[in-house]
Amino acid sequence: MFAVRYFPRGRWTTLALIAAVFLAGAGRTRAQNLLVSNANDGRVLEYDFNTGAFVREFIPAGVAGAKGIRYGPNGNLFVCTSDQDSVMEFDGTTGAFVRTVVSAGNPGNFDQPWGLTWAVPGTLRAGSLFVSCAMAPPGENRCVYSYNADGVYSATYPCLSPQQTPLFMATRPYGAVGRIFVSWNNHVFPDSPGRVTEHTLADGTPIRHYQGQVSRQVTGLAFHPNGDLLLADFNGNRVWRFETTGTSLFATSLGSFLGGGSYGVRGPRDLVYGPNGNLFVVGGLSNNILEYDGTTGAFIRQVVAGNGLDGPWGLAFRPGEPTQACCRPDGTCEDLTPAQCLANG
Repeated sequence: MFAVRYFPRGRWTTLALIAAVFLAGAGRTRAQNLLVSNANDGRVLEYDFNTGAFVREFIPAGVAGAKGIRYGPNGNLFVCTSDQDSVMEFDGTTGAFVRTVVSAGNPGNFDQPWGLTWAVPGTLRAGSLFVSCAMAPPGENRCVYSYNADGVYSATYPCLSPQQTPLFMATRPYGAVGRIFVSWNNHVFPDSPGRVTEHTLADGTPIRHYQGQVSRQVTGLAFHPNGDLLLADFNGNRVWRFETTGTSLFATSLGSFLGGGSYGVRGPRDLVYGPNGNLFVVGGLSNNILEYDGTTGAFIRQVVAGNGLDGPWGLAFRPGEPTQACCRPDGTCEDLTPAQCLANG
C-alpha cells in the first residue's frame, strides 16, 4: 500500500489511499526504454533501460524485414521494412500502426529500404525524411531518397555506383544548410573497403570520404560529443573514429574508438547515443546490445544478450513517461508512472 504522510496538530498521521498517491511537486521523466528491430523475424522489441529485461513486443511479427528505426519529429516511430518495400509509421508510445508513409515505386527505383533519418532542425530541409535503398534495377545506382512529412517524394540524393549499397545515415547542422552522412557497403567486390560519404543537405553535393582502415561493410553512424564521426565496421567488429573538420577530400582516421571485438560485439550495426550520453551499439551477429562511455569508448555493460534478439538491426529510445515520487507507509519512495504506482497497491 502506498500512502501520503501529512502532519496535522503536531503529530504524524498516515493517510492510506485506495488509489496510488503521488507526492506534490514537479513530475519527472523515467529513463527511456530501448526499442530494437529484428531483421530476421520482423519484430520491434522493447527492453528496460536499466536492467535490459524484456518488456514487451512493441511491434509484433508481420513487419517483414524490419531494419532501420527512428523516431520522427511528431514523436512516432518510423520503420524501414525491406521485405515490403515501405516505410511505416507506428504510434511512438503504444506501437499501434498509423500508416504507410512511403511505398514501393515511389520513385520508380525505391526498393528494399534499409535505413532512414530525419533532417535536423534549423537546417534547409528540416523535417525531411531520408531513406536509403539497398536494391535497384540491374546496372542502376542504389540511392538515398528524400520525402516530406507526408511521404511525398522530393529528391534523389547520393548515388555512388551500382556496386555500392547505402545503409545507415545521419544528419547534422552545418550553417543553415546541414550535412548528411551515408554509410556504404561494397557488395560486388568483397575486398574493397566500405566508406562513408558526406554531402550537403541542400542537394546532395559530395563533400568528403571517410574510409581508412575500414573493412568492406560500414553500417551505423553517430557523432561523438566533440563532433567526430563514429562509424561501425561490420566485418571488423570495431567502431572507428574520424575527424570532421578537415578540408581534404579524404578525412583523417583517429583510430578505433572501441577496439576489435570489444567485449563481445560482433557485426556491429546501429550506433545510437542514449539519453544518458553513452553510446549504445547493436551487435547484429552477437545478438546483443552493449553500452560504452560516450566520450572515452570505455566498456560499461552488456544491456541485452539474446532474450528475443534475432539479427538485431536498428535501435531507438522510446520517450519516457512522466513519473512522480510514489511513497509507501514506511516512508520509502520510488519514481513510478501512475500505472506502476497503482500496480504496487
